[in-house]
Amino acid sequence: MTKQQIFPTDDMALYWKTTTSRTCLAREEKSVCASKNRLTFLLGGNALGAFKWKPMIIYHSENSWALESDAKSNQPVLHKWNNRAWMIAHLLKTWLT
Repeated sequence: MTKQQIFPTDDMALYWKTTTSRTCLAREEKSVCASKNRLTFLLGGNALGAFKWKPMIIYHSENSWALESDAKSNQPVLHKWNNRAWMIAHLLKTWLT
């Protein structure tokens, strides 16, 4: 297998407006803290660096107020959504194809 055939990817979450100093994913918690304040980014390309997928942003709602003035198709990223703004198999499959 060559570096052109290896496609490492990574997803990362960004929380804003989170004021707690403890972890939000404790076993006692019923839900994730600040789930409305989460964005997930997915980045990837081949190991050689010759090919990069379009970055994907996952938000908790389909229509973000921040994107009302600009069409999503004009953005340099793919916009997807689910209730918790988490990466799920369906979104990953959509991104890869």
